[in-house]
Amino acid sequence: MDEMKKPAGTESLTEAFAEEPKRTFAPIETAFAWLCFLAGYLFFRLLPLGEHRLGAFLFVVILFAGTAVLLRVRGIKAPILPLCIAAASCVLSASLIVCANRAVCTLAYWFAILSYLYFVSAACGRGISRGISGTLLADYLNAALVLPFCSFGSAIRAAFSGKAAKSGGKIALRILSGVCLALVPTVAVAILLSYDDGFTDLMHRIFSADVSIAAAFSHVNCALFGILLGMYLFGLYTASTDKEEHTRITADGLDKTARACRRLSAITVLCATVPILFLYAVFFVSQWQYYVSAFTGTLPENLSYAQYAREGFFQLCAVAVINLCMTAAASLLTRRKEEKPPVFLKVITVLYAAFTLVLIATAISKMVLYIDTYGLTQKRVYASVFMIAMAVVFAVILVKQFVPRTPSAIAILCVFALFAAVALGNADAQIARYNVDRYLDGTLAEVDIGALAELGDAAVPQLIRLAEIEAEKLGTDVKTMLERHHVSAMRNRLSAVLKTEAMRFTEEEPFFGFNIPAHRARMALTDAGLIG
Repeated sequence: MDEMKKPAGTESLTEAFAEEPKRTFAPIETAFAWLCFLAGYLFFRLLPLGEHRLGAFLFVVILFAGTAVLLRVRGIKAPILPLCIAAASCVLSASLIVCANRAVCTLAYWFAILSYLYFVSAACGRGISRGISGTLLADYLNAALVLPFCSFGSAIRAAFSGKAAKSGGKIALRILSGVCLALVPTVAVAILLSYDDGFTDLMHRIFSADVSIAAAFSHVNCALFGILLGMYLFGLYTASTDKEEHTRITADGLDKTARACRRLSAITVLCATVPILFLYAVFFVSQWQYYVSAFTGTLPENLSYAQYAREGFFQLCAVAVINLCMTAAASLLTRRKEEKPPVFLKVITVLYAAFTLVLIATAISKMVLYIDTYGLTQKRVYASVFMIAMAVVFAVILVKQFVPRTPSAIAILCVFALFAAVALGNADAQIARYNVDRYLDGTLAEVDIGALAELGDAAVPQLIRLAEIEAEKLGTDVKTMLERHHVSAMRNRLSAVLKTEAMRFTEEEPFFGFNIPAHRARMALTDAGLIG
């Protein structure tokens, strides 16, 4: 008997509602899912960052290294750019253990964590374009806001479903068996080695635990939020490695958006930008002599060095940011017949960049004059670095108007290099050394002990160095000098600061809280006999 024919369209309808095959996970991906949960937990346990410097550095390195190994095992060959970003993030995160400034360390840490999202996406070829281009921001938004939520539940499936669960269970059983076999001999060896006080103290610092109720709730909270973060991280990996197209922001979409934004006519743009340029011209003409004095190294009448350096500084920074926004808005919103920007737009951009560079050069010259008279402080150094970074950005904008092929990546790389120099060079320690050196050379009238104290651990070795010289002048040692009352206000202030610093180092620091500036500070205080 002939087989009955199916109604027309039944096959296509059945295919449309057929359940899609579920994604299978390799054993190494199962392990990675569990590691993502662990990474989420550790991420929250490491906060606040200042108390776990070494732990945070190791966390960043292991996160990048573990993901790179996984991609390699899965046969995914990452392009050069994401590999460079991963290497730069790991190197910059070393500032956690070499830099004393908490704000700088926090920025470096968050740069590494946020760069990881782009690294996973770009390493799997999910970028709109290769290299550093105008689509970099769109690529990052895809990696941070789109891809992780496309496969948000994949971490649970990888850990508990199908073959992955069986493989994961076998792996867990093998690990548990090995740990049980190692338990007795490990405990025996630990007991035998406990005769050494240094070993016992180190083991206590590593494995000591707070068993209070508050600590228990803290662990639970970190675990709960860590599960969500682990799902986010594994979702990013799954969506990035899937063959399906998850990307919502595309090159065509960006081009259409850019064309849709270009609605302003040349007359409108000119009327919006020329008045500010006119104000700059009037400003420079009226204040010419005032600002020229910054380049000649002379101080205007009725002004102190501090007033001269600070006057208008924050206003100039705000003006630089406004100018950057104005040039970017003019470029994005101006109507054009061709892809190339019109000539008038180039002229406006050149004038804005030139005026801004003159303002920045003036501010830097005033700051140099201020530093030459009073020495360095955190605010002076970081303000100068910010101004240099802004100058680099506007210099690249200016050059691009004459050489359009100049890559914008130059500005990004230069700004990153500046930040890395500050972070890895331990700028606070260099500030302290510079001020003490100049005081001892006689080119600085006095040392601001209060400003040095604000530098924290980084300044302690230099404060001890200064105290040793002052104690030598009195014919005594540092410890004895600190116990006396002096006529000199600087010596009294120095003694008070060093006593406070010595009190901070009476307790042992946690093992994962280790950082080099704190270690050097502790050693300097120990050598001076201020702590045991």
